[in-house]
Amino acid sequence: MFSSREKLAVADVVYYALALPITIWVMARHGSGRSLGWFFLGLLATIRIVGGILEIVGISQNDVGDIEAAAVLLALGISLLLQAMLGLLKRLHESMTNGRGLPPKVFRLVFLPIIAAIVLAAYGSSQLFATSSSDMSSGRKMIQAAILIFLVVFLIEVALAFFVLVNIRSVLPGERRILIAVVCSIPFILVRLVYALLCYFLTNSSTFNSTTGNVVVQGFMSVLEEYIVVALYLAAGILAPHMEQSQVQPEKHSDAADSGRFQWRQMHHGRITASA
Repeated sequence: MFSSREKLAVADVVYYALALPITIWVMARHGSGRSLGWFFLGLLATIRIVGGILEIVGISQNDVGDIEAAAVLLALGISLLLQAMLGLLKRLHESMTNGRGLPPKVFRLVFLPIIAAIVLAAYGSSQLFATSSSDMSSGRKMIQAAILIFLVVFLIEVALAFFVLVNIRSVLPGERRILIAVVCSIPFILVRLVYALLCYFLTNSSTFNSTTGNVVVQGFMSVLEEYIVVALYLAAGILAPHMEQSQVQPEKHSDAADSGRFQWRQMHHGRITASA
């Protein structure tokens, strides 16, 4: 019989094995230029399948190497959720008319700290299985630093999402489904981050521990949250209309040009009236 932790790993493998082909279909439907958010969902599904299999094998055969590898992959989950959210936000800003959306370089800058945090989280997770207590301590500190970076990035992404929400009339109608999914995902990603904070900032906790803690708590505060966010983003990808990059940008430019022509007519009409 499977242990509780093995059952959680089996649930991961099954769920993401179903989600992965849907993610690939959504990416193919929207095209490479407009599917960055779902690309990161595909990566998340892949590492969760591999990590789940490694965890099942590691626990059943008491293989520390497989358990360590599974822990490293588990640590990457938050980063991929944040990158998926950021990818969808980038698409939303691109679809905003009248030039209201932020430029792509803003999103590239936000990606940089996520990459740094991924390195810290992955290396720190591997150090937790070291034999030296100093290595284990340094590994824990690396993960703590990574989680704090993830938290800051999350707050930036929330600000970006609410910027779009305030300017929702500038978002193309079909893209608003993506905005709804992103806004709805915010509380679930927050709970996932809170769980990570509790796991690595509380010392000697028998409840909050990603490898030996309470499985029910992990299931409700970590695993379920990821499932819901993935379902929301996939639903948005299925419901949002297919639009090429060229279909979005010209509309943005044409709106700006129309606005410019309207202002020019107003100024020109004002001169004529004044001269009359």
